[in-house]
Amino acid sequence: MTGRERIIEAFRGVPDRTPLFEREVKSPSVREILGKPSAVDDFPYKMQFLEEGNWEGLMEEMADDVIKVAEVCGFDMIRLGTNIPKDYERPRRVGEYIWELENGYIKYLPESDMDTFVPKIKVENDEEETMRKWLLKGEFQEPKFSDDQFEFFRRAKRKMKEKGLDLAIMCSLYTFPVAVLPNYMLEWFVREPDLLAEYYRRQALWAMALGKRLIEEGADVIGIGGDLASDKGPLVSPASYRRVLLPAVRMLSDYLHSLGAFVIHASDGNLWPIIDDFLIGAGVDGYEEIDKAAGMEIPLLRERFGDKITLVGNVDCRWLLTLGTPSEVKEAVKKCLDEGGGKRHILMTSNVIHRGVKPENFLAYIEAYREYYGL
Repeated sequence: MTGRERIIEAFRGVPDRTPLFEREVKSPSVREILGKPSAVDDFPYKMQFLEEGNWEGLMEEMADDVIKVAEVCGFDMIRLGTNIPKDYERPRRVGEYIWELENGYIKYLPESDMDTFVPKIKVENDEEETMRKWLLKGEFQEPKFSDDQFEFFRRAKRKMKEKGLDLAIMCSLYTFPVAVLPNYMLEWFVREPDLLAEYYRRQALWAMALGKRLIEEGADVIGIGGDLASDKGPLVSPASYRRVLLPAVRMLSDYLHSLGAFVIHASDGNLWPIIDDFLIGAGVDGYEEIDKAAGMEIPLLRERFGDKITLVGNVDCRWLLTLGTPSEVKEAVKKCLDEGGGKRHILMTSNVIHRGVKPENFLAYIEAYREYYGL
């Protein structure tokens, strides 16, 4: 089977072997593979291209890097998405991790691998009231995407074709946040649940518009969701999840299915109190970010759902890949493959190969997969 065929069979039936996939491989692990920073996953490196006005070079190197990582690791699927438009505002570096734009600054936080925009002029307004007015006024306006925002996607597809690679394509639409909502919106779960439900409905409509374009470009699998739980359980009650979030999640899932994509639902944390709604109620095909450290285990999920859901995981990247040894990693990978049983399972970590993962442990993870199948 080709990688794409193997992924499709992991959703439909029994592939020739469990597919291998990682949504993101960040530094320092990706530098070990490429011998340089990744244009896809290294934010300061990407900003160098944008500072220089080298949009074409960035698109080309992003496509090269995502394909090279997939080739070296033997992934059966790659993650693609949109890119910055060609007519972007060129940033100017004013500090080690700070870039200036006309209206503000982009700051990169290396300790968390996150970036944020800080406006130059703080607008004094009532954020809650502004959000309320937007949600109460008129109907949702469908977003427009410029054609050049899909350049990275298209170049990666061309490079796959040139190399004779047939890999599945996954795209992420994580538009249902809970953990990162401002305090007033968290309070809306109790004070104004119908208004918050409208917010999630609009998030779904936005994702439907982008999802349609991504599927037209060639996406096979769409990841939906957003972080909504800790190790102790969901941040909202099962009743609130069912009333406020689930209708929008199901609307998006059904729409993406109507366009021919497989849909996987993602969140870290302990989801046991809402797991039936999160998977069956949402009408999804798979469960991504299965958080082993939070008690989400393949054997328990199999006992609950049988072969109804494709499980995407569940090698622990929180403790094992950061603090464990290569031999411990290998043992865990092979155990995970045993538990997956070769059907309705895609091998992946419990989230991503993040900055805290030891490169030697990531390489042991890949090696263990190859040893397991004699590759």
